[in-house]
Amino acid sequence: MRSLLLIVAMLAAAKFGWQEWSDRSAMAETLINTYRQDAIEACQKEANSRNLKADTVSWRKPEAVTLVIGSGTAEESFWQVSDDMFRTKPATPMIVIVARRLPYKLLCEYDVVRQTAAIYRK
Repeated sequence: MRSLLLIVAMLAAAKFGWQEWSDRSAMAETLINTYRQDAIEACQKEANSRNLKADTVSWRKPEAVTLVIGSGTAEESFWQVSDDMFRTKPATPMIVIVARRLPYKLLCEYDVVRQTAAIYRK
């Protein structure tokens, strides 16, 4: 009886985990597809204004496009959520585009809420 209860509990946990993962990945994909064009245009404008010009192909077919919450350049670990400074940081969705421009990469963070872009060289 215990083994049957354990199997049912494991199946329920697996079902819950699968639903959470699929919902979050679908939401991220939808946000990226919705704001991708706006992000590319804002990143190109910001790169041109800072004289970090990259060809159009680098922006149209970037190396990576990801969705992050908060700043994508800040490397924080999960154990730092109890820090007082963690609560003061913005928790807005950002689309991070990595465009290739030899000899370095251009990293662009597009803030979905404020509709602004920030460019970094990596």
